[in-house]
Amino acid sequence: MAAESPQGTLLGYLIYELQDRPALPLRPAETRAMLHHISVTGAWRRMGVGKALVEAMKARALDAGATVIAATYAPFNTASAALMKGMGMEPVLTMAEWRA
Repeated sequence: MAAESPQGTLLGYLIYELQDRPALPLRPAETRAMLHHISVTGAWRRMGVGKALVEAMKARALDAGATVIAATYAPFNTASAALMKGMGMEPVLTMAEWRA
């Protein structure tokens, strides 16, 4: 998804996918909208572009049958954390990893 100005300038974009997840012993089957990436052009940050993109994604995902909206972001990314919290999303999983 892309956000454009009336003049056709790219303000930001969002990449997501719908995932049909089968039932597991600990959770029922679900259709999940996974937000993979969101970016807003520097000059347009803190003006509601990211929020508008996430709201549009959520509306499309719900229309497509999604029951979960999810995203991942790095702990140091306070802008993403604030955007997700503002959209009603709360952390539910902490992941740790080691890399060589």
